[in-house]
Amino acid sequence: MENKSVRKGQELIEEVKRTEVPYGCLAVWFLGQESVIIKGDGVTVYIDPYVSHNPDRNYPAPIAPEDITHADVCLITHDHDDHLDVGTIPLLRR
Repeated sequence: MENKSVRKGQELIEEVKRTEVPYGCLAVWFLGQESVIIKGDGVTVYIDPYVSHNPDRNYPAPIAPEDITHADVCLITHDHDDHLDVGTIPLLRR
């Protein structure tokens, strides 16, 4: 049974964009496979954004690489395919 309250794609991206985080706080969105979006003080940070299509994922990514248009910072923790996603990183450079 699919959880209908889970936001995906542009709906999730729009939620991140419109979320105003109070001073001294952070908002966190989990993207699966240890990938997260963190927003605070007007800065949006993607950590290990593993969101490209890969049949070996534990479950499908809630967004696609081309959905990411508002990242201020991207942090990669280490050089593994599920952290340094070669299908996502080139699109983030734009």
